[in-house]
Amino acid sequence: MNYKIKVYKTKNNEWNTKAYVSVTFNDCFIVTGITVREGNNNSLFVAMPSYKSSKTNEKGKPIYRDYCNPTTK
Repeated sequence: MNYKIKVYKTKNNEWNTKAYVSVTFNDCFIVTGITVREGNNNSLFVAMPSYKSSKTNEKGKPIYRDYCNPTTK
């Protein structure tokens, strides 16, 4: 399997988001909107791309759903 990873570092060091990442697999499937964020104790973690759906959970908070996009038919 071939893959390409592109990392775009943020310029503002005060943000929790440190970089945006896109990954392309075999030139036919791409995942964009991946973020590298700083958590507690200065540890880094990867957050997968998501969107805010129109649905809410039992506590009334919005539900976020993950998504990915194919690049070819």
